[in-house]
Amino acid sequence: MRIFRLRLLPSCLLATIFVAGIAQPPSAGAQEIDVSVDETQNATVSGRSESLQAVIEELCEAAGVRLLYFDANDRPLVAGYKNLPLHELLPRLLKQESYMVGLTAGPEGGTRVATLRVIGENHSGSRYAGAPSNMREALSAMGQQRPAPAFQIPPALLRSSFNSENTQTRERAAKYVRERLLGNVSQAQRFIGMESETVGRLLHPYKYAAEILTQVRNLHDDPAVQIKLDDIIRAVER
Repeated sequence: MRIFRLRLLPSCLLATIFVAGIAQPPSAGAQEIDVSVDETQNATVSGRSESLQAVIEELCEAAGVRLLYFDANDRPLVAGYKNLPLHELLPRLLKQESYMVGLTAGPEGGTRVATLRVIGENHSGSRYAGAPSNMREALSAMGQQRPAPAFQIPPALLRSSFNSENTQTRERAAKYVRERLLGNVSQAQRFIGMESETVGRLLHPYKYAAEILTQVRNLHDDPAVQIKLDDIIRAVER
């Protein structure tokens, strides 16, 4: 007759084996984030991610936004934003970055984000009281429905000149817009195609926007551009 011996394992070892077989919960650093966008570009970004760039890429893909480049250093993101218009959400997500957006007119007069360029880190740390946050400061592409590249006002120019108390600074800004941004036919055509009300609403918080645009109008000799500038100036002053 064969005798089988039963060898009992120590209770601590049994506990170790039992615990090892149980699925462990994800670590605190794991990525758990909800990114969603509806057809009107109302967006939700809620949770934690180790990669801001990955969240921005997913957000742009879901919203139909062309992400032209992301040149900022990547960083973790913790967010809790739900059902916000995308053009209001981006300034909250990109608080530490400098970037430019392209805006288009929405189906019912609203504003849609068409393109995004994340340029780098924002080291200035300054914002003008009453001015829009970073994305709207950029005003980089205003009211375009064409696939052509959008007309752009550099965010640095808006920050440094459109609120400047220095007369010469504002005059230089007007000349820059006239010569560099409206200096050829294709740029002028894109400018004329903008939605005046949208541009006026975005420029309204800048103290000297109407004055600078009036100087640009006086410098420009194209009647169509002058008419467009008059429309935008009226919208700014409302």
